[in-house]
Amino acid sequence: VTATPEDIRRIVASALSGEPQVYKVFASRVLSAEELARFFSSPAPGGVLPCEAVGWFAYPDYEVPQELLPFVLDDDGLFYLNSIEQAASAMEMSLIAARNAVNLIQQWVNLHRGGDRGL
Repeated sequence: VTATPEDIRRIVASALSGEPQVYKVFASRVLSAEELARFFSSPAPGGVLPCEAVGWFAYPDYEVPQELLPFVLDDDGLFYLNSIEQAASAMEMSLIAARNAVNLIQQWVNLHRGGDRGL
């Protein structure tokens, strides 16, 4: 998503007026309070906006070897779509997981209803 200059002005004005904001910052380590203050400062008196860092734990921990959960949870057609996120986590991986689910559903339908009904 590309923000227009007007979008940016509105976001900054909103933050400066004290409305709560949420920003996602990528860093190779936890940032110190001083580092956060440099990023989130204000020209207003006091200069530093209130800031709270929250660890989202959005990315998997990798281990070798790693046992992954199955995509197929039972023979009645219950599938675990996000099993792939144990290996990698991103919107693109969710797209791959969705396609895998379609393939599993197609196999399940063919097995239980017979015939080849390609999707």
